[in-house]
Amino acid sequence: MFPETDMQRCTKHKTENVLDKVLTQDRASVKESVRKIFYASTYEHAKEAIELFKKNWSRKYPSATECLLS
Repeated sequence: MFPETDMQRCTKHKTENVLDKVLTQDRASVKESVRKIFYASTYEHAKEAIELFKKNWSRKYPSATECLLS
């Protein structure tokens, strides 16, 4: 019905998809990083949280970072 790029997932499902790509031992920390993005009080805070997520996790979990940002 809609092109895939026009669809949005709810934050719960997006978070689950990201967490599927990380080791169990890191899931709580990664989940907290994702929550800081989704529940940021302003757009600027969300952008800062994205940069922090990339800094902390992109090297260890590039597929999780790609999933989050797509």
